[in-house]
Amino acid sequence: MKVMAVSAIYTLASLTLDKLGLYFPVAVAISANVALLSTYWIPPRGQVRFATFVGVVQLIASAAAIGFWVPALLRPFMPIQVACALPAFVLALALYCPIRIIAPRRSVSFAKWSLGCVALALAIAAGATIFSILPPRSKVAQTVSLRSPGSKVT
Repeated sequence: MKVMAVSAIYTLASLTLDKLGLYFPVAVAISANVALLSTYWIPPRGQVRFATFVGVVQLIASAAAIGFWVPALLRPFMPIQVACALPAFVLALALYCPIRIIAPRRSVSFAKWSLGCVALALAIAAGATIFSILPPRSKVAQTVSLRSPGSKVT
């Protein structure tokens, strides 16, 4: 139930903010805040205080926004696959402790979490490869700017 609520609220918020003309990473951060904060009251409610929940949500939303900005900053210095995968790996790894705070009964070992972070980074590197081959059509591709300036689509 909570997953469906988060998906629906995030989609509505993201579409609304996109129509308002906000920069994509900012829209992602605001949409994540609206979606995640509104699910605190949907049963079953956890044992976590609302203030702690807000702090964890802010960390997750900030990580999402940073995850969309950092690859564009790193792109001139390294291959696009590394520029996208490295921030995803570091941010996902950093979210281990906050997520354990918010859901202590569902926690996984750090080794499994790290393995999942590696899988996420590899999937994002594969996605970056696909986006760099195909012409950019989506907001994500335009925001991340996977192509180097002046490159031509053939």
